[in-house]
Amino acid sequence: MIEINLLPPEIIQQRKKRDFIIFVGICVAVAISICYLLYLSLAQSIYPLEQKLEDIKRQISQYQPTLKEIEETKKENAEIMARFDAFRQVVERQSFWPRLLYEIYRALPDTLWLNEIKTSQDGKFVEIEGNSLNETIGVAHFINNLKKSGIFSDIEFIKFSQHKIADKQAMLFRLRCFLGKERPVPEGSAK
Repeated sequence: MIEINLLPPEIIQQRKKRDFIIFVGICVAVAISICYLLYLSLAQSIYPLEQKLEDIKRQISQYQPTLKEIEETKKENAEIMARFDAFRQVVERQSFWPRLLYEIYRALPDTLWLNEIKTSQDGKFVEIEGNSLNETIGVAHFINNLKKSGIFSDIEFIKFSQHKIADKQAMLFRLRCFLGKERPVPEGSAK
């Protein structure tokens, strides 16, 4: 069949515009409905998360005083640890010198006595002066015993001489004993 178009061109143009407007309207309606469905699905996903966020904020506000207490306790603990470290250092420094004197006492042979024990200003060594009735043998035993104590890294003779004490021959000696790595910095000297 042959199609004959007897309509004027203005009406055809109007129909084409109308069809285009209907098509655009349908597309807009479909797009709006798709966006609305996406919004509903996102709203259903977001709403529980918002509720959970509100619950967490309430819990944070409930625990805020406890968190402040914990922070204050941490600060107090840090202050106490600083004091404890200072006390520990004092005790370690003070406990070294009695131990040093005890080790010197343990190293003394029976025929040897000490006149003086003094430390250097920088605390690197201790000088020990004394007398020995059996001369170099007693001093050698004393040096050997000092080395066994582990406190001294090196021991040197500084001075030795012979003299008489109560009609007996004795040897006056002076030793320089270098302290090992574990020594504290001295605040004075022991005599």
